Amino acid sequence: MSVHEAQLDKAAEPQRELATDDNPLVDTPLITGATTPGEVTRHVCEPLERKPTQLWKISFTASLIMLLIGVVSVAYQLRVGIGTWGLNRTVGWAFDITNFVFWVGIGHAGTLISAVLLLFRQRWRTSINRSAEAMTIFAVMCAGLFPLIHMGRPWLAHWVFPYPNLRGPLWVNFRSPLLWDVFAIGTYLIISATFWYVGMVPDLATMRDRATGLRRRILGFFSLRWTGSGRTWSRWEMTCLLLAGLATPLVVSVHSVVSSDFATAVIPGWHTTIFPPYFVIGAVFSGFAMVLTLMIVARRVMNLQGYITRKHITAMCKIVVFTSSIVGTAYAMEVFIAWYSGSPYEQFAFANRIFGPMGWAYGIMVGCNVLVPQLLWFKRIRGSISAVFAISLLVNVGMWFERFVIIVTSLSRDFLPSAWAGYAPTLVELGTLLGSFGLFFTLFLLFCRFLPMIAMAEVRAVVDTDHGHGHVHDDAHVVVNEPAAAQRVGLRQVGVFKDPATMLSAIADARSKGLHVVDTYTPHPVHGLEAALGRRRSRLPFVTLTFGALGLGLALWFQYWASSTDWPVDVGGKPFDSLPAFVPIAFEVMILFAGLSTVAALLMRSRLRPGGAERVAHEGVTDDRFVLVVERANASLSQEEVAQLWARHHALDSWTEHQR
Repeated sequence: MSVHEAQLDKAAEPQRELATDDNPLVDTPLITGATTPGEVTRHVCEPLERKPTQLWKISFTASLIMLLIGVVSVAYQLRVGIGTWGLNRTVGWAFDITNFVFWVGIGHAGTLISAVLLLFRQRWRTSINRSAEAMTIFAVMCAGLFPLIHMGRPWLAHWVFPYPNLRGPLWVNFRSPLLWDVFAIGTYLIISATFWYVGMVPDLATMRDRATGLRRRILGFFSLRWTGSGRTWSRWEMTCLLLAGLATPLVVSVHSVVSSDFATAVIPGWHTTIFPPYFVIGAVFSGFAMVLTLMIVARRVMNLQGYITRKHITAMCKIVVFTSSIVGTAYAMEVFIAWYSGSPYEQFAFANRIFGPMGWAYGIMVGCNVLVPQLLWFKRIRGSISAVFAISLLVNVGMWFERFVIIVTSLSRDFLPSAWAGYAPTLVELGTLLGSFGLFFTLFLLFCRFLPMIAMAEVRAVVDTDHGHGHVHDDAHVVVNEPAAAQRVGLRQVGVFKDPATMLSAIADARSKGLHVVDTYTPHPVHGLEAALGRRRSRLPFVTLTFGALGLGLALWFQYWASSTDWPVDVGGKPFDSLPAFVPIAFEVMILFAGLSTVAALLMRSRLRPGGAERVAHEGVTDDRFVLVVERANASLSQEEVAQLWARHHALDSWTEHQR
């Protein structure tokens, strides 16, 4: 271990934190790796600006080899057919759907973690949200591979989308849970990627202002000419909050839809109403375990012990043990429902699941998902990074076996004993599974290498608060009405401050003297800034509501028109205008319209667009400087008086510039 790592561990993992382990988010600083916003920028950006470490190269090579094995396996399947799988007449789904649900579960947890913790204003999310959101996108990409492969002809995948075609008045079956999956997962991938990218724009601007040459131009294109304007920060915060509010019910709906693939069937062991909440809580459980696995590795490899501290690990451990208890309750409830139902088929399905030929898989599932996580009740276990890492790995193993048990044991012995058959995966299937992990880790390693895995802008705000820089003085909230007939002099006065509290005090003082505040430029959102400037609340929620309602109405109308008017087809005796069957797709389209319109409104209103590096008010405004720009609203106010204002509030720098 290097000296730097030892110092960080000493700062982040001492008895001081363990002493407050029962309440890990108070009494001590949340971030111990930095005391100023500038240190946050340096610690997060420097590993990205250096050459990759030897450990990263070894890990990347291993993941590429795994990915190559997967590519070869998939290419062989596409050439020969899915008969290369170990399926039979009874077990029609096995590895493909098991891996699909496994990756979907992990993918659904990442954005849920970030969104729910944001809605509940949990500050400790700032160190894990970026990686959790990236994990979501990569996991959903891995999940999408298996339905495509299972089609046998993935180049015809576009047939599952409702679009005008040359095959006559032919529409997809909007009442099928399999089509609900297409809309749900597609919407989730788009909204999650949007949420992740919008949250990363300020950090890309920070990296842009530190870069040179081609790298600066690339970062300038993706940072959307971000300048750190106070007005843009306000809209950005509202957009993130709205996307989090949209993503939370979306996650619940998506994994509920995935569970409908099973719950709407008549197979014993599948036909149960407990599946939607059971699948959702299982996704949160496996997602937090995967986040723990990745974060424990990343904090060591990237020297981020001061940002991903024991407090973060302790908080995640408590959520893991809580969700493990709920999953264990669901397992017990399944057995109880089978017994209470009196159905011999349900009772046999669960007896076979526990005591049958694949009982070993059920034992692994219960042991890894219910028994092992209970060790996290003990403070000593939670305090051991190695123990937590091992438990998180076992949870991921157990959650994979949960999906395997639900699918394979229920199919292998169905209603007819004469049709019973076993199942064993082939090397092609094992290679495909290995390739999906290779794709996931390859993408995640590239993310860690080229993009900030810590949300710098949000961590800066936490550091400012923890170390007293973000304390807002009482006079910072005083709103003073400016002269109604103020006439601008034509010169802008610019002041640079070291912390947000000083800038807020200067704003209140400037407004009391009749100065017009043009804008502020900060490296992170500043609490209390809107009140200090007297600005009204953002109208972005009205955009979200309007376009969400539009998407809902269009989706309901189109499904009704296609299913009952343009091409009415009797599907299982269901009515043509079955409104309940139209709700899942209508809900997904509503979320899609609402989310994308909110982001579009942010970009248009804040004039954010791809392009070169925008000229910022000060070179340190995306790092650790707070800039206030004012205009003299009264010609009688001399420039010397403005200079005195800057001096009174300890401005680090100040100057006068002509209006641009």
